[in-house]
Amino acid sequence: MSGLLYQLLLNCQKFDILVENLGTTSLQTYNRFEMGDKLDVLIEWLASSNEFYLSENVTVVETKGSGRGLRLRSREIKCHQAVISVPESRQLNFHTVLKHLAMFNKHLKDMGGIYDSEVTDLVDHDDPRFMAYGIFDQDSVMKLTSFQLLTLYILFEWVILSHWNFRGIVSFWQPFFNVFPEDGDFRSIPCRWLCDSDSQHRTLFNKLPKATQDHAFRIKTLLENDWHVLLPYLLKWQKLFTENGSPVFTLDETYERFLHIYFIINSRCLYMDISEKSDAADKFTMVPFVDFLNHAPEVNKFCQPRQNSRKLKNSAFIIECGPYAYRNLHEELFLNYGAHSNDFLMNEYGFVLKENNWNYLDVTADVETLVIDKEYKDFLIEKDYWGDLTIAFEFISFRLLVTVALLASKDVRKVEKFILGFIGEDSFQPGLNAVLHQLLCSLNEQVVKKREDIKTLSQCDEWCLENVLTIYQGYEKIIIHHLESRRP
Repeated sequence: MSGLLYQLLLNCQKFDILVENLGTTSLQTYNRFEMGDKLDVLIEWLASSNEFYLSENVTVVETKGSGRGLRLRSREIKCHQAVISVPESRQLNFHTVLKHLAMFNKHLKDMGGIYDSEVTDLVDHDDPRFMAYGIFDQDSVMKLTSFQLLTLYILFEWVILSHWNFRGIVSFWQPFFNVFPEDGDFRSIPCRWLCDSDSQHRTLFNKLPKATQDHAFRIKTLLENDWHVLLPYLLKWQKLFTENGSPVFTLDETYERFLHIYFIINSRCLYMDISEKSDAADKFTMVPFVDFLNHAPEVNKFCQPRQNSRKLKNSAFIIECGPYAYRNLHEELFLNYGAHSNDFLMNEYGFVLKENNWNYLDVTADVETLVIDKEYKDFLIEKDYWGDLTIAFEFISFRLLVTVALLASKDVRKVEKFILGFIGEDSFQPGLNAVLHQLLCSLNEQVVKKREDIKTLSQCDEWCLENVLTIYQGYEKIIIHHLESRRP
């Protein structure tokens, strides 16, 4: 779609907000001075590239329950039809950041050179980024992970550069930054509670399932490592940019913004092949407008991402309609983030789903304490059946069944035949179901107690409390289902 044609669309399309009032839902025009204006600026910036495309049949809305989202505003969107196509020049990833850095550092020219004239025309000769990005050399930049480089780059372009706004120096990416989520939008991520020494949610964190806590600690380890890698660059910037002898930003302030940016990237990165990076963890991109699509648990049903080949001049990131076609006015368009449990969704994105078929319980800690006999433990370790013991609604993992079969029969040779497939689960009945029933009853008691304890934490954020309770409600649903089907 040409820039002129898209401008005509901008003139006639209004961004809307869903307002819930007394149990009813209606469409109203959103306050254009706030979200609407930011979206207009974002669309104009995206549409200034002729490669950008947005279906005229969709619009952005915001609901009290799910925040911003994309909805059908007219006609229909059929299977395989493109909804959004964002060119490489409007994406934030290792490749595009390198090119932007090269605008201010001649030592990085061989990494891609000047990005394009529309950006270089905006560069002022006394732009502070000549000093800021002048501290980089090729080796140091290439050693950074995608996460580290993007965090550092956004930190300067969005946060530190704003100090020079009075001179008209604004980041090329400012329209994208304008619609970034606020820090409060990530308040339900458990790792955020760990990073805040004064967090009122430390007590709530201690009520989380162990597997959920472990996930949060893994994120915190990665986050702290990235902070320590970036710290030398931040200290150099502190010395370079001072006002009346003091740094224009303190490390404490920078760390808070670092956390905010870290979770923005973590919750909005999408897979993309990045030529400069071989590690799968580095192959991601941030795509404006695409992050307005909310998550749906159904895999291979709703909208799906597609990337053009990098052999093309511009590697566009495309979202197209999946097998499910949209025909109902105001219907929300969804994008599946992956087959993830509520524990994962809360840790990575800060939200949960009331109904999530991908939920499961990790009962490793509860079961391993039952394996007292050293011979049994050594056997399970030798056969690689120690740990990773889970229960989902549809099934009990074979790993768990093997451990329970051993507890029920106390017969190592028989369990080995079970592992090899020579005999089935029925060979261990009714003892196996008796052990499982006892385990499930114990788990159910724990879940009920945790839920009651959590309800007493009135000082915690209501949304955070509700999300944790939803995780335990998902557990309870799984446990009750198997209690009914596994009666001894």
